[in-house]
Amino acid sequence: MKYKNHLKLGGFKFSDDGSPQGKTAWLTKPYLVPPEGQSKDYRRLSDIHR
Repeated sequence: MKYKNHLKLGGFKFSDDGSPQGKTAWLTKPYLVPPEGQSKDYRRLSDIHR
C-alpha cells in the first residue's frame, strides 16, 4: 500500500488522568478531604472550562 501526501497513523496512546496525591485523579466517589477551596463533592479538577 502506497501513501502519497496522506497521513498514516501507526498507533497512538491517549491518557487523561491525574494522581490521587495531587488530587487530580478522576474518582467515582468524592475525595474524603477535598482540596482547599473545593466543594465536598469534589471528584476531579476539570480540564474543560464552561
